[in-house]
Amino acid sequence: MGERTPLRILLADDHVTVRHGLKLLIDSQTDMRVISEASDGNAAIQSAIALKPDVIVMDISMPGMNGLAATRTLRQTQPGLAIVTLT
Repeated sequence: MGERTPLRILLADDHVTVRHGLKLLIDSQTDMRVISEASDGNAAIQSAIALKPDVIVMDISMPGMNGLAATRTLRQTQPGLAIVTLT
């Protein structure tokens, strides 16, 4: 059997410690890989457009554009994108 491509994940959370912990957990899995991190909704949108992740783990409460607004925007621009929200 061929090797599967790891799930490409973008982390969006304004807390560095949370992102770091999630990254350690995700990257320890053989079938997942964090490809980028964002600290607010605008950065998450820009990274998602540029990198086309498979999944975004999105914090709801972030400064500037929050996770809900960013999710709404991403749903319009990338309707097939999986977004998991955290609160």
